[in-house]
Amino acid sequence: MIDLMRWDSVREARFQQKTFSETLKTDADAPPSVLEHPRKMSIWYGHDWLRAYECASMILKDTPAFGGPDAMKASYCRVERNMAHPKESWRYFLFEPEFLETIGLEHPSRWGQSSKWTPLYHLTL
Repeated sequence: MIDLMRWDSVREARFQQKTFSETLKTDADAPPSVLEHPRKMSIWYGHDWLRAYECASMILKDTPAFGGPDAMKASYCRVERNMAHPKESWRYFLFEPEFLETIGLEHPSRWGQSSKWTPLYHLTL
């Protein structure tokens, strides 16, 4: 599950990199006050894979899936490789949280994230 959570965080970081970059391009004529948040987020998320791994590392801090950028990259590559094979992809199937709790396990969605209430552009490695 840890690899899956890291993979998901890296994918989300890559998605946000593209989203904020496109937002700044399409809304270029908007007032500066409107573009302040997208500009900060675009700077924080960056534009390359290394920064996506760093962002995922910061977002997953204080969760069971914590790790450095190298761990994020290794997990991302492992999940991508395993998802390409039908038999291996089943290892990432997530059961319902209620079922996992009845057998004494915790669903990754219930791990929580300590940085939830902090603006992302204030997080550092």
